[in-house]
Amino acid sequence: MSIYITRTIGLGGAAKYAQSDVISITKDLGLEELTIPLYQWDGITPYWDGIENNVNSIIEPIKENDIVIFQYPNWHTNDYEKVFASKIKERGAKLIIFVHDIVVLLLNTHNESYLKGEMITLNYANFLILASPALRNVLLEYGLNPKLPYIYQTMWELPFTEDLPGNPTLIRRLIYPSGYNNLIHTYHGKTKLTVFGPDAPERESDEGFEHKGFVPEDELIKEFHLGGFGLIAHTGPTDYKSMHQPIKFSRFIAAGIPVIAIRGGTLDSFILEHKIGYLADDIEAADQIVQSVNEETYNELLTNVNRLRECTKNGFYTKKTILDAILSVI
Repeated sequence: MSIYITRTIGLGGAAKYAQSDVISITKDLGLEELTIPLYQWDGITPYWDGIENNVNSIIEPIKENDIVIFQYPNWHTNDYEKVFASKIKERGAKLIIFVHDIVVLLLNTHNESYLKGEMITLNYANFLILASPALRNVLLEYGLNPKLPYIYQTMWELPFTEDLPGNPTLIRRLIYPSGYNNLIHTYHGKTKLTVFGPDAPERESDEGFEHKGFVPEDELIKEFHLGGFGLIAHTGPTDYKSMHQPIKFSRFIAAGIPVIAIRGGTLDSFILEHKIGYLADDIEAADQIVQSVNEETYNELLTNVNRLRECTKNGFYTKKTILDAILSVI
């Protein structure tokens, strides 16, 4: 029996990091990487033949009773993903689908026919890894098989093991690594909002705002480690923040800094339980929290974050999730 895990080649942004992080964390579990190049129909080959030929060439090594962990979506079309899942099952393999995102919910299109098509793909699974109960509830409304066994992902982890000098300090800043967006463009608080990302802002840097542009990830972690609070604020559909796991959280923990999350997200209970930060109703409330924190409280948060960081830099939560899923289908 072989165990495979997929990775789509050619992605960018959070989708790339999420899939690559899982691959890096699980490489010592004996999983074999199944790479999926981005497929483009040539317009000449019959449509379905082109997809099936491409999928068959990728899954050629898969045999009966093998296990395939499908990092979903693979960012192709609905048609491609349905064929991919069905062909794996035709080979007699066990299929675990690790749901990173549901695209139409992420983009707030709520295209009912597309969502129902996604449920066809997910229903091929023997086991699901989902972000949250809120996501599962929505998927059930659109046709997810309620009898499918599942577990919930705890969080994303970044296997960042490089030594970081010293401890973060209480810099009164909120760090947001996802570019400039409509959530923050009207912010004018006392706490400096430090934003990273390639998109140029419509606003000049001032006392309450600075844009630092794109920074490579290793350098980004070191920049975060200087101190402050990581801001977790979903800028897409309001309800989607309870349906997905924000990858930026893993970067903040890797850097050893506490977080402030806008209330209503998947990680709310985890943040409070582990005492690694605060919840705020909005960014203005986050500003007030940062202004009120003293050195003693900040250092207590750092101690709790570092305790968690010892787990996340080794990918313990991700490994447990993957192993639990594997053991459930053997």
